Amino acid sequence: VCPNDAISIDEEMNVAVIDPDKCIGCGLCVKECPRGIIQLVPANANIVYLCSYESFKNIPGREKCDKGCLHCKKCFRACENGAIIWNEEKAIPEFDFTRCTLCGKCIEVCPHDRLIELSNVALKEKVGIPKGKDIMIINSYSFGSITIDGKNYRSDVIIFPDKINSRWWRKSGHLLSDEDIGEILKYKPEMLIIGTGTSGLMMVDQKVKDKLNSLGIRFIIKKTAEAVEQYNKLEKKDKVVCAFHLTC
Repeated sequence: VCPNDAISIDEEMNVAVIDPDKCIGCGLCVKECPRGIIQLVPANANIVYLCSYESFKNIPGREKCDKGCLHCKKCFRACENGAIIWNEEKAIPEFDFTRCTLCGKCIEVCPHDRLIELSNVALKEKVGIPKGKDIMIINSYSFGSITIDGKNYRSDVIIFPDKINSRWWRKSGHLLSDEDIGEILKYKPEMLIIGTGTSGLMMVDQKVKDKLNSLGIRFIIKKTAEAVEQYNKLEKKDKVVCAFHLTC
């Protein structure tokens, strides 16, 4: 029904995804949806809930859609800025976009990954990155959890400019050896940022440092929270790779 081909299906989540660059806000998809769960959101919206349950009224959304809200209110409780209002009638969160600071806490606590970030513009401005830069942004990090471009990951990750390896692990869990960075070296980055965990317990073998130095790859080794901050502040990321240990 979309005249601009702005709608595609995310095979992993099995939900419709809107391309904001193609969408003209005509509302045809809203009218055609038999369940009434598509909503138009303000152009300045930063966070959106994937399923609005507009026509479900008091019927819990999960009875109609196993991809929907669990009604746990975790996002509502996590927001410290009053940007999330809990709609008791629909049993879903609603957003005051003027109060949202893109801290990412609601995305982080959502157990069903129903909250996504529509745009990184506000966060880019917040960390001083020029507008128009098509780069990955780390929205939030806490022990065992990292949110990148609105998607939450709960295992160690390697962040490339164009992809994320969310199943990264090392031969020895708390030691980064030269055998663990083969995938990274194939990419030929100019810089590697290593996050050693919340408390910095992951050690980096001297052989890794020697290898990176021999290849002319600059590297930064910090506790993961500090490494995340360092990455987000970089203006140029097209040749930067991050390897983050998320727990201890």
